[in-house]
Amino acid sequence: MEELVDLYFNHMNCYMPLLHRPSFEQGIKEGLHLHDEGFGSTVLLVCANGSRFTSDPRVLLDGYDTTQSSGWKWFQQVQMVRKSLLAPPRLYDLQIYAVRPSVRPQSAPSS
Repeated sequence: MEELVDLYFNHMNCYMPLLHRPSFEQGIKEGLHLHDEGFGSTVLLVCANGSRFTSDPRVLLDGYDTTQSSGWKWFQQVQMVRKSLLAPPRLYDLQIYAVRPSVRPQSAPSS
């Protein structure tokens, strides 16, 4: 996870600074992603995006050998629709929409 987060900040966040790296990494260090669904979803999407910049085959979708499936296993775990539409949006809700990958991999199966 540390490598994928680093790849995201070095290749994406530097051009479109959506996340504050020290705060984000502090949240991970404190284990916030383990009990806050919004922050956990943001972490999953950061990993999905970071996976696009590594040649490590573990980021590929199981059963696929094309790099177009990089990160799909993290992206598909994120619930893109909020559980409660009546609750006010939190910062993490907004970050989820801003950080999500813009293009769905062509080789990934549809859900």
